[in-house]
Amino acid sequence: MQLVHTSNYSLLPNYVTGGAVYGIAASVDGGFSVGGDFQERVATCCVADALVFTDPADRPDGPVLALAFSREALYLGGAFNGRGGVARTNLAALELPEGR
Repeated sequence: MQLVHTSNYSLLPNYVTGGAVYGIAASVDGGFSVGGDFQERVATCCVADALVFTDPADRPDGPVLALAFSREALYLGGAFNGRGGVARTNLAALELPEGR
């Protein structure tokens, strides 16, 4: 995935996943998360920040195909068997940080 600046259509170099993106979800704070078949599996972006990838200890062991936000978590659906060493077949949740 490569994002483009909306005012001048230039590529934003800090927004590269290096693999296929299969799902995207908007958060209530104006940011978004993407999931796919790239090394980190999940990445989150706040509007003014760069893409932040999931902690290696917390990432799913297979591709993320769908994402959805609730007030407390980011839900992931995909072709994986676990997340962070815990068995989570095809569905998992990442807790959102406080104040988000």
